[in-house]
Amino acid sequence: MHKINVTLDKLIVADFGAGACMITFGAILGKCNLQQLFFLTFWEMIWWGLNEAICVDKLMVTDMGGSMLVHTYGAYYGVAACYFFQPNRAKKSNNMQSNHVSETVAFVGSIFLWMYWPSFNGALASGVTQHRTVVNTVLAIAASCVGSACVARVLHGKLETEIMLNATLAGGVAIGSSADVIVDPWATLLIGFLGGVLSAIGFAKIGPFLSDTINL
Repeated sequence: MHKINVTLDKLIVADFGAGACMITFGAILGKCNLQQLFFLTFWEMIWWGLNEAICVDKLMVTDMGGSMLVHTYGAYYGVAACYFFQPNRAKKSNNMQSNHVSETVAFVGSIFLWMYWPSFNGALASGVTQHRTVVNTVLAIAASCVGSACVARVLHGKLETEIMLNATLAGGVAIGSSADVIVDPWATLLIGFLGGVLSAIGFAKIGPFLSDTINL
């Protein structure tokens, strides 16, 4: 038992934990009530903290932008939550349908995320490493926008708002773990582009497929 010093680094790590919850919520908002969300978040933070401690302190994992310890953890926790909370729900739900208001709000949110993602990835870095992280993140999210636009064009013949909103930030996630070590811009652009393409295909094809086959 010891006192926990509240420092800027610890507050940033706590922000990463909140980010993991935000990612989890992306899969279940509209399907769970407030009590269920509270229950989910309470346990998620305990297991996320344990996972963070083991990976960082024991395994010495390097994950500058949290691609593994934040985004992947939050995503799989959200998938499990989807399956746990409503395993027998009808396959088609109005809660899963987009509308003009929700897309407008999501568009504004995506713009803010796009602007602040470089600082999210580089918050714990310093000096040249932080500069490299910010540059790589900007290049990656720009490339993911292009990748998602290409997929939307191929699949729908136009820029599809939902696909673009869900995939434009994928580059920031994909580059997170290596944003501080990559020195070649072409590698960053390629990672971001592929991230946008895979995210767009996942939203447009894989999501509906899982819903129709296993009701996920």
